[in-house]
Amino acid sequence: MTKNARRIEIETAPELKAKIAQRIHFADDFSHKSRLLDHLLRDVALSQAVVFTSTKKSADDLAVQLRGEGFSAEALHGDMNQRDRNRTLLALRQGRTRVLVATDVAARGIDVPGISHVINFDLPRQAEDYVHRIGRTGRAGREGIAISLAAHFEKRRIRDIERYTAQAIRVGVIPGLEPKARPARPEGFGDRRRHRTASCRRLRQGQWQRLRRQEQLRRPQGGVRRQESRLRRKTVVLR
Repeated sequence: MTKNARRIEIETAPELKAKIAQRIHFADDFSHKSRLLDHLLRDVALSQAVVFTSTKKSADDLAVQLRGEGFSAEALHGDMNQRDRNRTLLALRQGRTRVLVATDVAARGIDVPGISHVINFDLPRQAEDYVHRIGRTGRAGREGIAISLAAHFEKRRIRDIERYTAQAIRVGVIPGLEPKARPARPEGFGDRRRHRTASCRRLRQGQWQRLRRQEQLRRPQGGVRRQESRLRRKTVVLR
């Protein structure tokens, strides 16, 4: 037995102790996602928000877009020098900036009690980054709201986040901005394919049987076996 043994635990998914209401809105494309973001930022209950993007360029572009739509928005990312970062964070803490568009690394450690909303304009690549993102709201015992905008093909990433946090995320729908239903498979498509496959199989079987009978009349020994083996391989491929 080892003396003075120590217990080592590997950290798992952190618990979301803050009171943060989470939901997801599905978007059909970039234009639909932009309209959803515009609607969310015009909520009168929103005091300040951090909008997360996946790249530095996206943060700059989105901040310019939001300023053009009348929002007080600034970008924060790793390519900014320290003086610009400090000035941007000071404006956020003083309430002069209502919307901060940021990347994951740049937003680590932001502690501004006035942030009521976190919006994931782009979903994080790693599930643990989701926890760090939404932790920017619900500070100092306050309640917060975390909203993610996701494409239909990102459902697997959403399931990864739910498994990591051990929490289900509610799907929300905004009247007038509902996502379009994904196109269904054409009716009867599978039936036509199955019918065509069966027809080919019957045709091959008929050819094999006729050839076998012909070969039996001419060469009843090895030739039939070779032709039979070749046709059986073709039949297996079609199946």
